[in-house]
Amino acid sequence: MRIRVITAVYFLFFAVLFTGLVQLQFVRGSYFSSLAEKNRIRLVPIPAARGPIRDRNGEVLADTRASYDVYSIPEEVTPESRSRLLPILGPSAAEEMERAGRESPLLPVRLARDVTKEQVIRLEEQRLDLKGVWVESVPIRFYPQGAVGVHVVGYVGLVAEHREALETFYGVHTDLPEGVMGVEEGLNDRLTGVMGGEELEVDNRGRRQRLLGIRVPQQGDEVQLTLDLELERLAQALLAGFRGAIVVMDPRDGAVLALASSPAYDPNVFVEPSRGALRAGLLNNPERPLFNRATMGEYPPGSTFKMITAAAALAAQMDPSRTYHCSGSFRLGNTQFGCWKEGGHGDVDLLEALTVSCNNYFYNLGLALGPDRLSQGALAFGLSQPTGILLGKEAKGLVPSKRWKKSALNQPWYDGETAHFAIGQGYIAVTPIQVARFVSCFANGGYLVSPYVVKGSSEKPRPISLDPAAIRTVRKGLFRVVNDPSGTGKNAHVEGLAISGKTGT
Repeated sequence: MRIRVITAVYFLFFAVLFTGLVQLQFVRGSYFSSLAEKNRIRLVPIPAARGPIRDRNGEVLADTRASYDVYSIPEEVTPESRSRLLPILGPSAAEEMERAGRESPLLPVRLARDVTKEQVIRLEEQRLDLKGVWVESVPIRFYPQGAVGVHVVGYVGLVAEHREALETFYGVHTDLPEGVMGVEEGLNDRLTGVMGGEELEVDNRGRRQRLLGIRVPQQGDEVQLTLDLELERLAQALLAGFRGAIVVMDPRDGAVLALASSPAYDPNVFVEPSRGALRAGLLNNPERPLFNRATMGEYPPGSTFKMITAAAALAAQMDPSRTYHCSGSFRLGNTQFGCWKEGGHGDVDLLEALTVSCNNYFYNLGLALGPDRLSQGALAFGLSQPTGILLGKEAKGLVPSKRWKKSALNQPWYDGETAHFAIGQGYIAVTPIQVARFVSCFANGGYLVSPYVVKGSSEKPRPISLDPAAIRTVRKGLFRVVNDPSGTGKNAHVEGLAISGKTGT
């Protein structure tokens, strides 16, 4: 009986053992084989160079240069190598090696990023004596024009979630730059290219044994902008010392030739590790140099809005020859409104009012129209909505109305607010790029364009919902603003050129 029990126990033991072996070998064999393969094979990513960004004439605005980074495997670095490294890379590299030596002595660690050519030469001269240390070339973004065009081009930064993903690779490339702001952000996928990589065989301690395969990285696409570098540089120079923006746009199709915001900043500080203090200074600067005033700044349009008021009045069949008297002040109820010219302009019609930018005339015109028709006119010119320009987040501004004020502020609308509205003051807010857009409507005969900065991305202009005859009449007034001796824009007159414009405060 005892022998039978022992035999049964042995039989049961071997049955369990056999079942386990079958499970390991046949049922889960491919799974464990995959795990073994993953332990033996490592992928080392090779970053791709970002595509260049050029202006309309081929001048380089953003490119890629070679950056030299120093790496080591702490376990393989001898005491003599450490002593030789210290004078070249400084104490920070030694500290990083000590840290890595405690945490992961068999894995590569970056000791220094973007070292100088002099440091590379010294390292290469002593390469045979620097066991476990090597220099690797990595593409890095750079901006040869510095701050010129920065609010259009943008810059690249290192994205934390991508770094964490890449750190799961065995290897040394753990940074993936991504576009931040401007074209770098808007066209990041086109500019990034395709990352390459090496497939390595490693031993049971994680050390490289041999190269199994390699995929060559592919550079990102080249992007050509509509910007003119020289015009952009001039705009930036004109803004020096001021806070503001300049937009130069082709009114026929919306191509942006210059878009400058001031103060500006050098985008290279975000890709060069040694300039960390400058980065911190930019982020904490009360002047907000990172803020693109051309697309994000919201301001009252001032007297530039008078051309919209005039167009809305003409669309409402108001007689452009009708005159209003300007004595220098305008009384509405208990409130006194002033014209900029002391003593006034006398009797003025629509064209004369545009020429001399008479406030009193437009107070009367706005009250005759009413706030709702003023709002409709502003909306027809694309205000209170983003222009769609490819430069990241864009402010939409505000076109007020009776309904808006009741909803937003729970207050009634007053006639004095209509008077302010008619001359571009009060609640109304626009961005400089919106102003460039609505002014273009008068230049091109009544078509709303979509501003764009990348060549080949233009959209077909669409006609606005106002009478083309009204647009032509306002255009006559805008020509007189610059070319009439009494025009407020007479200083912009250039002999031999047909220039139109409108002043605004």
